[in-house]
Amino acid sequence: MSTEYEVYHAKRISEIRAEKHRYYLVHKEKIMQRSTIWRKSHTERRRQIKMKSRHNVKDGMPRKRLTNLTYYVLRTNLMNLLGNKCVKCGFADMRALCFDHINGGGHREYLKYKAATFYRHYLADIQLAKANLQVLCANCNSIKRSINRESAWKHKS
Repeated sequence: MSTEYEVYHAKRISEIRAEKHRYYLVHKEKIMQRSTIWRKSHTERRRQIKMKSRHNVKDGMPRKRLTNLTYYVLRTNLMNLLGNKCVKCGFADMRALCFDHINGGGHREYLKYKAATFYRHYLADIQLAKANLQVLCANCNSIKRSINRESAWKHKS
């Protein structure tokens, strides 16, 4: 149940905002000076706040890097299970290898799972991965998509 203050505050929220804005307009110069002094004397704290808000830091390391590392590990594990080379031409450079859905439908599955969940889904069920996926190099994958007219974009025909 709401307290009296919460009910009162909910009714007056627009009045409170207007009151704060009027205060800011009257005291704008003083507020700006205080803000400038704080920014100059707290450079390290500002840097920490900036990093935390930009990258959502966890354990002192930006989460973006942790996520990229996670994707790489999951992708590498799945690639190793599926043979780690192109099934058509035998090319084995990981930078150009990709997962191909044998019967198509990969774009719909990507929209459903996204990258990390996609990898985890197939790592949890290896038999499903071997039945649905194959490893192709970028060239062979492009040729296959062209021949089978598989694309995320609708073809005009």
